[in-house]
Amino acid sequence: MARLFSTFPGGWPGLGLLLLRATVGIAVGAAGGARFLNSENGIFGAWLVGGLAVAAGTLLLIGFLTTAASLMAGSACVALVWFPPPSVNPLDAKLGAFMVIMSGVIVLVGPGAFSLDSHLFGRREITIPPVSD
Repeated sequence: MARLFSTFPGGWPGLGLLLLRATVGIAVGAAGGARFLNSENGIFGAWLVGGLAVAAGTLLLIGFLTTAASLMAGSACVALVWFPPPSVNPLDAKLGAFMVIMSGVIVLVGPGAFSLDSHLFGRREITIPPVSD
């Protein structure tokens, strides 16, 4: 992850990235969860895409493997439009296109300082002890 992003911005930019990740994560996760709650839709592919959307939304919320999660979220949004909508559909076609664009933004910008990725893969300070003769 450190190879993909040189910095993990903190402060206000980091908070903005956290809000962006949370918005996309909640919307995509809710759309995927609606697939599971719909008893009328027994298509295995819809359940698979719903599971992918819930997993991507959860990963985006915690900020773990953000690039892969954003790509999964964008793919899930595109795939969710192919299946018949459930009775409760939090992700219509227009909102789905918007979520695909926002997922692409997250892929390009990165996870930010308020993510699990920054704690696992962020920059570290290395202290080299003095050499004693």
